[in-house]
Amino acid sequence: MERISLVLEKAWQAPAWKRALKAAKILEAWPRLVGQPIARAARPLGYARGALILEVCDHIWLQRLRFEERKILKLLNEACGERVFERL
Repeated sequence: MERISLVLEKAWQAPAWKRALKAAKILEAWPRLVGQPIARAARPLGYARGALILEVCDHIWLQRLRFEERKILKLLNEACGERVFERL
């Protein structure tokens, strides 16, 4: 029977967990990465299956973020060192 510490260690090494940990670090660095105007208008709530889940202040900012999605994803993924985010 495997010790719980070994099971947990293996789990943390799984690619999905590694991406989730990187995503969590990005959520903390959100204002620095995207800049204050975007950070004030859109707040990251979480990460699920490649998507960064955001709370946006209004529909105008929602449209702006959709327009700039590729640029934002590129910034976030570069900060991660790999493709973690696929969509907003």
